[in-house]
Amino acid sequence: MDAPPITCFMTMDSLVRFCQMWAKTHGYAVSKAHSTAGKNVYIQCDRSGKYQAKGTKKSGRKTASTKIDCPFELMGSIPTSQKITNEFWTLKVREGKHNHDPSPGASSHAAHRRLLPEQVLEVGRLFKSNVKPAQILLQLRTSDDQTLATNKTVSNALQKNRKAALDGKTPVKALMCVLKESNWEWEVKVNASGAILNLFFAHPGSIHLARINHHVALLDSTYKTNRYKLPLLHVIGQAASNRLFSIGFCFMTYEDEENYLWAVNQLKKFIWKPERIPKVFITDRESALRNALEQVFPDAQANLCTWHINKNIATNCKKYFPSIKPPAKLAKRAIKPVKNLKPLVDPWKQFMNLWKLVTSAKSPEVYVERFKTLKDHLATRPAVLSYIEQNIIPVKELFVVAWACQYPHLRNLNNSRVESGHAYLKTFVMNSTGDLLSVFQALALAVDAQILAVHESIGKDTIKTLVDVPKSCIPLLGEISTFAIKELLKQFKRLKRTMFQNLDNGGGDTLCSSYSRNIGMQEYHHARRFSSAMESQIKEVIEIDLDQQIRNLTIALSHETSLELTKIFDHINRIVAGTHVTVPIKAPAVKQNTKGRPSDKQQVSAASSTKQDPSSFEIVEDKLKKEESAKKRAAKGSGPPRKSKRVKNVEDVDVKDIPDLKRTKEDTDEEESSDYEPKEDLSSAYEPKEDLLNGIFTDLSDDEDLDGNKNEDRDEENNEETAANERPSNNEDQSTTKFPKEGGSIEEFSNNVQDTYISQLPLHLQPYIEGIFNPKGDGNCGFHCVAKALGYNDDGWFRVRREMIKEITENKASYAKQQGGEQEVTRIVEGLQVKTKKSKITLSKWLDKMAHGQVLANTYTRPVIFLSLIACNSFIPSRMAPQESPDTKPIYLVHVDGNHWVLATVQEIDGVMPIPPLILASKSSSKSARAWVAFTKKGVALYKQGDEKKAP
Repeated sequence: MDAPPITCFMTMDSLVRFCQMWAKTHGYAVSKAHSTAGKNVYIQCDRSGKYQAKGTKKSGRKTASTKIDCPFELMGSIPTSQKITNEFWTLKVREGKHNHDPSPGASSHAAHRRLLPEQVLEVGRLFKSNVKPAQILLQLRTSDDQTLATNKTVSNALQKNRKAALDGKTPVKALMCVLKESNWEWEVKVNASGAILNLFFAHPGSIHLARINHHVALLDSTYKTNRYKLPLLHVIGQAASNRLFSIGFCFMTYEDEENYLWAVNQLKKFIWKPERIPKVFITDRESALRNALEQVFPDAQANLCTWHINKNIATNCKKYFPSIKPPAKLAKRAIKPVKNLKPLVDPWKQFMNLWKLVTSAKSPEVYVERFKTLKDHLATRPAVLSYIEQNIIPVKELFVVAWACQYPHLRNLNNSRVESGHAYLKTFVMNSTGDLLSVFQALALAVDAQILAVHESIGKDTIKTLVDVPKSCIPLLGEISTFAIKELLKQFKRLKRTMFQNLDNGGGDTLCSSYSRNIGMQEYHHARRFSSAMESQIKEVIEIDLDQQIRNLTIALSHETSLELTKIFDHINRIVAGTHVTVPIKAPAVKQNTKGRPSDKQQVSAASSTKQDPSSFEIVEDKLKKEESAKKRAAKGSGPPRKSKRVKNVEDVDVKDIPDLKRTKEDTDEEESSDYEPKEDLSSAYEPKEDLLNGIFTDLSDDEDLDGNKNEDRDEENNEETAANERPSNNEDQSTTKFPKEGGSIEEFSNNVQDTYISQLPLHLQPYIEGIFNPKGDGNCGFHCVAKALGYNDDGWFRVRREMIKEITENKASYAKQQGGEQEVTRIVEGLQVKTKKSKITLSKWLDKMAHGQVLANTYTRPVIFLSLIACNSFIPSRMAPQESPDTKPIYLVHVDGNHWVLATVQEIDGVMPIPPLILASKSSSKSARAWVAFTKKGVALYKQGDEKKAP
C-alpha cells in the first residue's frame, strides 16, 4: 500500500488512529510495536514478527497464526526539547512496503473487529440486562453499521469483564463475597472437604412480601439450571394482587429428608415469624419434602398437587383405555354408513371426567357417592381400580376438596403455578452450564423484576379503584386489592343466584362456609389490606452482647499455645471474611444421578438447554400418539395393489387356463404386510417405592401386576414388550364379547374395539364375521393369528416360524421360481428366523402377505386368506390336493389399523365360506394341487356375489 502522508498530530492516540484508518482503507491493519511515553511510538503491520511455538496445548486445540514477518513499520515522535513551545506528534515512514497482498475485507483483521471503549460499556450493560451475545451484537450493529465485531468479539469482551469482576477469586468465593456484602439472607452447608451441599438464599424484598402474604406457599424443585446438576428448590408465594413472587431458593445436592429438613428450617429461620406461618403448603410427590414440612411446621397442611396426581394416573392407567379412533385414511373410505350406529365415546375421557367429579366433591357424603359411581364404571377394568384404591385413595384427605379445603388455600389445589414460576426463571437462566455465581446473578434479576411487578400492581390498586360496585364494597376500595374485590363480587353474584334454592334446602350456610374455608374469608381482608404492608418493614433484630461474647472467647482460648492461637485466629479471620466455613468452601461435585423427570433416550437435547425433560405421563402420551400417527401414515401410504405380470387374481377360471405366475420383490404390498415398527425403548415411569405417598406417582411393585397377581417374569416380559411393538391392552373395556382361547378358556375382548376392526373389512364381508381374535402387538401378531387358528399354545408363533422355515428349505427351488430368485428366498428365510422367544422383532421379521402367503398355504395345506379394505386375496396350496389335507378350512387374517393382524372367525352359509380372488403360481403347482381351484370355486362365487351387490 502507499505510505501514509507525513503530517502532524496533537496526541499519540490521534496519530495511531489515523494510521489504522489509512491501513483499513487499503486492506491492511497496524498495531503498536512499542512506545515511550511522551517521546515516540513504533507502529507495525499486524502480520509483523514470527510465530514462536509454545508447546502443545493440553486441550489438543489446534492453533493458527497470522504472522509472516512483514517489514512494514512507521514511527511517531514528539520533540522533547523544552525550547519548543508548540509540540506536535509527527509521523515518519521507516519501511513502507508489505510482503503480502491486502486482505479481501477489513473484517479479516482482529484490529478492525476490536470494540470501542463505549461499545465495551454497552456490551456489559446489555449482558446485565440478560441479553444474549447474538442480540448484543445486533444491537451494536444497529447503533453503528460500520461495526465489524463478531459473536466471538462480544464473547471475548464478556469473558474479559467476567474475569475482571472475579478479581482473581473462584466463582464460589466470589458468590460468598457477594452474599456477605449484600442484604440477602443466606446460609450454606458444606461437607468435610468443604464442597457445597446446600445453599439457601432469599431476597429481602421477597421476605417482606412473604411475611405479609403468608397464607399459602408452593414448593417444587426445578432442574437443569447449573453445570453441577444440582436441583433448585423454588419456594413461591402469592401476593394480594394475585401476582406470584419467589420467596427463596435452595441448591440441594441430595433430595433426601435430611437435606429437605435443612432447607425447610432455613425457611422457618429467615422467612416467616412464628405467628405468621403459612397454613397450607402445596407440594408434589416428594415424600421427603412433605416429611420435612410436617416436622418443622406441624400445624400446617401439606396438600398434594391434583395435576400431578391426574398425570401420574395417566402414566400408569391410560394404556388400559385404547383409542377408539380408526386411522383417518380408513375413515375416509367410500363405505356406506351404518345406520343406527351409536357414536363412540372415548373411555379415557369418560373415566377422567368421573375422576374429576370425585376429587372435586365438597363433602364426604358427596365423595362416597361419586366414588361408588366410579367403582361401578371401572368394574370391567380391575387393574385401574386396583391402582387407584391402593395408591391414591389412602391419601384422599390431601387432595380431595372435602378435606383439602379445611384450611384457606386461596384456590391453590395444584402447583401448576409453580411450573409457570419455573418457566419464568428459565427466561433468565438461559443455559444449564453456568456456575452458581452466574445462576445467582440471573435469579437476582428475576426476583427484582418480580418484586417490582408486585409493588407496581399494589400501587396501581391503591389509586385506581373499581366502579359500579355495591355500596357495601365502597369502603374497601383502595384498602383491598382489586383482585380480592373481584373475587368477592363473583361470590356475591353466585350467592344471589342460588340464594332461594339454598334457603329451600338449607344449603346456604354450607356454600358460604365452603367458600370461607377455601379463601379464608374471615381473615381474607386482613391478608389483603395494603395497610399491613408496613408490618414487616422493620426487620427483627437479635440483640447480641458483643463484649460478653469476646470475654467468653478469651476465656476459652486462654489455655491454648501461641502456635494453636495463630491457627485458630487464622480460621476465625477466614470465617469473618465469609470465604470459609471452618474449611475452604469449594464448588459442589457434578451430580450424576439426578431426580426430576424421567429420561427419554429418544430425545437428545442440547447439553446447555434449560428446557425441562418430558414427564412420565408425557412419555406415555407421546408413545400413544406415535402409534396413532404410524397407523395414519400406513393407511395414507396404502393404495390399490399393483397388478404384476407374474401375479393374477383369479375369480372363476378353469385349471387349463391358469397362466404362469412369478413374483418380484417390488410386488410386495408393503402397507398391508407390515406392523408398526418400534423406534426406541421408552424410559419407564418413576421407579416404585414402598412409601405410600410416593406410590401415588409410581407404578406397582416389580413382582406384582396391576391385577394384584404375582409375576416373577416381569423383567423379562418388559424387555420383550419394549423391544417390540407394544399395543394397548384391549382385554378390559366397558362392554365385552367372548372369543374361545386355546384349551377352551374364554378371553374377554372389547366390543368397541371389535366393531372398529370389523368396520375395517369390506362391507359385504362384515355380516360373515362371528368374532375377532386380537393378539398382542409384539411384531409377531400375524404368526399369533396363524397359531391360534391351528390350535397351538401361547408360544405357537415360534413353532409356526420354524415350520415355515422347514417348508421353504425343503422346497427351495420351487419358491425361488415363485419369488424371483434364491436371493429373495434367502431374505424371506432370514425374516422368519428368530433366535429366542424373547428376541426383538424388527420390521423385516413381520408377517408379509406376498412373501409368506404361499408358504403358509403349503405348510398347512389349507387356504390362507388376507382381508383388508385395500385388497382381499387368497393363497391355495401348490403341491397337495384337497383330499390330502387334514383340514381344508381357510385361515382368515385381517389387516387392521394399517399395522396389525387379527384373526377372523367366519361363518359358513350352506357349508360355503366367502373366498376372495386367488393368487396362483401355476408353473410351480402340481397337477393334483390344481384341484384347489375347483374346490374353492363356490367360495369365490359367494365372495363375488357380495362384491357385485356392493358396487353401485
